Amino acid sequence: MPVYEFRPSAPWLTRLSSGDVAVLRLLVGGRTYGEIAEEMGVSTSAARARVAGLVAKMGVRDRSQAVAEAYQSGFVQPGDATPW
Repeated sequence: MPVYEFRPSAPWLTRLSSGDVAVLRLLVGGRTYGEIAEEMGVSTSAARARVAGLVAKMGVRDRSQAVAEAYQSGFVQPGDATPW
């Protein structure tokens, strides 16, 4: 079992807006672009743009790496029903 270490100094934490946190929450929940769009009340292309912006702010490669970084930083813990 991997060990998750909380890194409150993860640089991306200070760059996220509340909207970014909402997008990350949806990604961690396994939502598709279409589901993110529906929950946020935007188009699918706008949801893709929001995810791309989040990925850029976090300094990661893609949405999967954003989710992995959320766990590795301790921002989300395995088994959390509602991480925020």
